[in-house]
Amino acid sequence: DNVQLDSQLMDLILDNAIANATKHGHPDGPNVRITVKGGSNGSTVFEVSNLANPNNEVLSTAFVARMFSGEDRDQFRSSSNLLSSGIGLQHTQRAALASGTDIKLWQEGSLVIFQAVQPRCDAPPSVDQNDQEDEDADADVVDISAFPDGLHMCCIDDSLLSLRTLEVGLTRHLGAAKVDTYGQNGVADVSRFMEHAPRANIIIFDNHLDFPGQHMLGVELLRTIKQEGFQGLLVIRSGNTSDEDSLQYREAGCHCVLGKEIPIKEAAVIIKKA
Repeated sequence: DNVQLDSQLMDLILDNAIANATKHGHPDGPNVRITVKGGSNGSTVFEVSNLANPNNEVLSTAFVARMFSGEDRDQFRSSSNLLSSGIGLQHTQRAALASGTDIKLWQEGSLVIFQAVQPRCDAPPSVDQNDQEDEDADADVVDISAFPDGLHMCCIDDSLLSLRTLEVGLTRHLGAAKVDTYGQNGVADVSRFMEHAPRANIIIFDNHLDFPGQHMLGVELLRTIKQEGFQGLLVIRSGNTSDEDSLQYREAGCHCVLGKEIPIKEAAVIIKKA
């Protein structure tokens, strides 16, 4: 049967679920599996399962709730923790709220299961709707008259979810003519990013780039590009934006610091003011 849903939002939800399952599953092989089946009342159930990492604590209901909500996020800042900073799960929650999708994450023995239930719906909401945004998305588009035509933006992040959010959001809310994204292919993308990013008008860096087998700092990439004479706008978009972190970014040459919890619509306003 055909399923009616917001494909962009569901892509965001499932991309993040798969990334988490792969990244945080069993180190010898997470055995990620994806299933789609019919649910009650005409709903569609998407499930992503993986073998748990035996070195991590069992997922608790309270822990998952904190990660979805962002509560006490600073307790989990280290990338070695179970779900890193939890920023990805916050984005997943926002996408779920926007699309009316019910999401759950739990552990059964050695198996971690993420479930997204899409109710039967004749008219799914658009990608720009969520519980905090107005229904009239056109009224929320930032006045981009201060930007040049053909605005070119370049982004690097270790999360497919974040990259997709940036690509869609920057095009809509900043009127970017071109948004290049890097990080989908892991550390192999870094050299290409460093070569191509200086051609952009605005560069956006995730700070903690946790690629498989290697951790890199976006602020160091920013520092290098700045020292090589880049004249455009340099932006750090990170889950770590304490006063101490922000000072470090600005000392490296960053012009604008964005928290990953900030919706792209609001981030667009901040970028324009910068």
